[in-house]
Parts: sequence; structure tokens; C-alpha cells
Amino acid sequence: MNKKKINLKATFDSPFTVSFVILSILVMGIDVYVFKNSLNLAYLVSPTSSNGAFPFNFTDATSYLRLVLCFLGHGEPSAFLCDLIFILLVGVNIEDKYGSIVIGIMSFVSVIFSAVLNACFAKESFYGVSSVIFMMLILNIMLHFSKGKVALSSLFILGLFVAKEIFMKKSNGLLGVAIEVAGGLCGSLFAFLVSPKAQNQLNVEKNGLLGKASKSLEDEIDSRSPRNKKTTASNDETVVGSIRFD
Repeated sequence: MNKKKINLKATFDSPFTVSFVILSILVMGIDVYVFKNSLNLAYLVSPTSSNGAFPFNFTDATSYLRLVLCFLGHGEPSAFLCDLIFILLVGVNIEDKYGSIVIGIMSFVSVIFSAVLNACFAKESFYGVSSVIFMMLILNIMLHFSKGKVALSSLFILGLFVAKEIFMKKSNGLLGVAIEVAGGLCGSLFAFLVSPKAQNQLNVEKNGLLGKASKSLEDEIDSRSPRNKKTTASNDETVVGSIRFD
């Protein structure tokens, strides 16, 4: 009896989302077990206002590092893993629609904008990927809006994440949540400048089908044209004449 072989092929889908999660886990592991949380306290937090713990200094390179690297910071492991689960659940679908490069740019803008706002208005630092998650959740809702639908599941996810951020009692309170939401909104604005990858592919497929339909219609019209009918009639007369001659 022949046994059918099941060929399973692992695919590296959603390169940005998966790489983002892997990088976050690696940095957390290295910081906790090698540097004893010293990296997280010194570099993986955002700058603060002038009266905060880490005021932004235009002449200090460390301040610029904090602007860029604060998304790699972490708090409690449970909250950290919860954020990564949100990214995996939502980010894969968003990356499939917009592409890895566009999502990477949006995430970078969200992080930088949130860090700049925090450096301007907040006394305490923030860390983590909350602004990126807000950006992805907003994009997910916008995708449904573009189809003329309101996805209640997407709204519930956004509401639950906002509630989670509020009840976690972050150092900056509601101001910190507002900063993260603002960062997510800023990053998601790029969605108005680019078309989703899947929509572009759909348009290409539609254009291909329309092209084939148009070609078939032209062939049909050409076959029914008087010119073709005349040629056919002359051929018939020739055959009939040949029969009469015999």
C-alpha cells in the first residue's frame, strides 16, 4: 500500500513582523541574563522633558540612541509577551496588505514621533512597542473602512488594548497613553500615501481579466464583420461553380 508523503514547507512569512518579534526577544534575553537589566535602564528608554530623569540633550549621542532604541525596552515579562502577541496577531495581516518596507517605515515613524512627544511633554520615560501596536490596530480598522465595512472585532481589539494600557498604570498615566496613540496615528498616516500591496495585485489581476475580455470581444466583432462574411460567400460560390462545371 502506497503511503502519501506529506510535504510541509516552512515559509518566512511577514519578514518584518517576525524579525521584529525575534529581535525584541533576543534583546530582552541579553539584557536580563547578560547585562542584568542595565541596558534597559540606560539606553532602551525614551528621553524625557527637561525636568525628567533623562532630559533630551542635543549634544549628547545617548539622547538620540534613546529616541531610536526605546521600542526595544521592556517591563514585566507578562506585559512584554502580551505586546508581542498583539503584534503577531495584527501585524501579519497588515504586512501582507502593505508590504514589509512600508510597515517598517510606519513603525519607525511611530516610535520616533512618540519618543519626541515624550521628550517634549513627559517627565517619565516610556519604552516598548505600544505605539507600533496602535499603528497596526489603526491600519487594520482603516482596511475595513476602505471596503465599506466596520469590523467590530477590530474595534474590540483596539478598545481592549487601550484598556490594557490604562490599567497597567504606566508612569506617565493617561498622558503616556495619549503619546502612544499619537505616535500610532502619525505612523498610520503613511497609509494614505501608499496603496496596499494586495489591492495593487488585485488591480493587476482585474486589468488582466479586462484585457482578455476586451480581446475576446474584438475577435468576436471581427468575426462577424461584413468583410469576413463577404470572403466566406465568395469562397462558397467558387466551390459551387466548380461543382456545376463538372
